[in-house]
Amino acid sequence: MVPSVTSETTPDAVDGAGDQHQHREQLIARTEGHRDAHGYQRPQHQEQLLANGIRFGKGLQLVNVLRDLPADLKKGRCYLPSDKLEKAGLIPEFLLSPANEVKFRPLFHEYLDRAEAHLAAGWVYTNSQPWRCARVRLACAWPILIGLKTIERLRAGNVLDLQQGVKISRAEVRGILLRSTLAYPLPEVWRKLFFTTGKAVASEGKLA
Repeated sequence: MVPSVTSETTPDAVDGAGDQHQHREQLIARTEGHRDAHGYQRPQHQEQLLANGIRFGKGLQLVNVLRDLPADLKKGRCYLPSDKLEKAGLIPEFLLSPANEVKFRPLFHEYLDRAEAHLAAGWVYTNSQPWRCARVRLACAWPILIGLKTIERLRAGNVLDLQQGVKISRAEVRGILLRSTLAYPLPEVWRKLFFTTGKAVASEGKLA
């Protein structure tokens, strides 16, 4: 008998909500506070800046949803849209079997590409902040770089293997924090920290 999996997709379940929404708003508020406190002139394209900030939060949330998919399936939950699964010839219960990974992978990679594109927009948002606001830029960069590393790991593994979870180790996190901090004074090195597969396109085609 196949265990039951409940689809719990909401309009924002895959495209950004929850804790990451709050995290995004805190980052934006902190950034704008730094601008006002130091007399920075707001950019002409303020709407684009905020749009990239929103995509930043969506990217973080989507990475979490994709990373936690096996654990959520074991708990009987699925946050991927049922209509997308149906178009791929799948239902949530089918995702409990690693044998369906090949059939599911194109859809999964579509969401990985979307998450990467959102993070690319987040990188544009990060680099639109004044260079002197190092703490703000680093606070934005760290979750983006950790998310990018998670996407890389998800692309390489069997996403439906319920016995293995994708996790970035503490040592890897410390490495990301150290490398980014050391790279910050070097603009060319800093810009190269964010590397995409080429499928991710940020707003206005810029990554840094």
